[in-house]
Amino acid sequence: MTMSGANSVMGAAVATFGTALAFLFAFVQVWVDVPFKRLLHWLALLPIISPPFAVALAVISLFGRSGLITYRLFGLRYDIYGLDGLTLVLSLSFFPAAYIGLLGMMRALNPALDEAAINLGASRWHVFRTVTVPILVPGILGSFLLLFVEAMADLGNPLALGGDFTVLASRIYIAIIGEY
Repeated sequence: MTMSGANSVMGAAVATFGTALAFLFAFVQVWVDVPFKRLLHWLALLPIISPPFAVALAVISLFGRSGLITYRLFGLRYDIYGLDGLTLVLSLSFFPAAYIGLLGMMRALNPALDEAAINLGASRWHVFRTVTVPILVPGILGSFLLLFVEAMADLGNPLALGGDFTVLASRIYIAIIGEY
């Protein structure tokens, strides 16, 4: 796979999983009555204030070759380094940016639209699928694009967790450092 192809695959995977996670968190915040909703909101915002590579170090400690969960708890020797680990870390690191945007859009939706569709006989699922989601499509696509660009531009996480999977930012960094 070429360098641009590998970058695109990683960017698309991070954008897809991060946007899905952000949508799930925003949906729970706006429409689902769960206990500790405020705590979930603050936990979702936590990666914004942490250094970008802090999530990578936590994932390595928990799921790395000698991780607390993979090796100590389950006895597995899972190799988190590479595309799958990088996708997980970047999705967790960048999804708060998408979450904030989607949360704002979901809170700004007019509930009269849903009520009108329900009064006309539509089920909740049908209303969600045909009324709510189409209104949110610009926000979902904007979040996808934001996470895609953030994943392509990140340097710290690919250097810490990329393994043999190199991305353009880390390749440029290694080339410049190698010259000096």
